[in-house]
Amino acid sequence: MSLLSILLLIKILVTSITVAFPFIALPSHKLERVTNIRAPNSQLFRLYGVAILALLVGYGFGIQQAETGIFP
Repeated sequence: MSLLSILLLIKILVTSITVAFPFIALPSHKLERVTNIRAPNSQLFRLYGVAILALLVGYGFGIQQAETGIFP
């Protein structure tokens, strides 16, 4: 694995553990307390978590390109 692939893999793991999964799994009252944001419903927090996961999928495709020698 190249250095860029390792960096992308670390970024995917850390971001998914610290950002995406809490926004998807935690109850909305805990997320409101942590973020100091009052959401009209919990779906906004879930939507943000899914959007972060979509970005991480894009980083995953960057790993494929980095392994073939293409700078993403």
